Amino acid sequence: MPELPEVETIRRGLTQFIKNVRIKKVTILCEKSFVGPKSLVENQEIISISRRGKALLIGLKNGITMLIHLRMTGQLIYRGEDTAALNLLSSGQLKENKVFAGGHPTDSFFTALPNQQTRVIFELENGQLFFNDQRKFGFVKILETAKLSEDAFLKKLAKEPWDLSPAEFKANLMRHKSQPIKATILDQTVIAGVGNIYADEALFYAKIHPKRLTSSLSDSEIEELLIGAQTTMQKSI
Repeated sequence: MPELPEVETIRRGLTQFIKNVRIKKVTILCEKSFVGPKSLVENQEIISISRRGKALLIGLKNGITMLIHLRMTGQLIYRGEDTAALNLLSSGQLKENKVFAGGHPTDSFFTALPNQQTRVIFELENGQLFFNDQRKFGFVKILETAKLSEDAFLKKLAKEPWDLSPAEFKANLMRHKSQPIKATILDQTVIAGVGNIYADEALFYAKIHPKRLTSSLSDSEIEELLIGAQTTMQKSI
């Protein structure tokens, strides 16, 4: 599953290709993968691309935001004009800087699109953006930008590692005293954006065994764990 650093990399990569670009048409190939009316997205300009934890937020000029969560196997693949149907490895188009891909790594990053894993296609003024998801756990959700804070998914998220104070982090941890510490920091209501990889890295940094009970951590260990999450994730972006 893409974690915070991977989603931030996707945000930065897509920004150079699709910001200030109009979405001409949306084709939904899997109803489960797209929540909300596509009419609110079509013929709208993308004005911002931001992130909250592991979720991508694409803001449109009409006051609508697309919340995109890749979950386990989701991908966002941008192809510039006339590149979608090509096998990029054999065509040489990979060198033309008209493509970007992020998320669960498969050969869909390079082969012709759409394919069997494609769930939503965004036709853009300058190419196409494909939302692929092999296991169909991810989603694109249409929300009013002004009401993002009311969304149930976003409302549950804790602060990200860089925004948490040691005291806040401790308070969040201690709501799960009886759990192993690794399970606790995987909970997005404790610290947002941490997944399996960075949980292991942060615990290794702080020299804390992942099976230790959360309640057994000292204040200094909690602070080191937070620093570990901040440090390892920043290095990965």
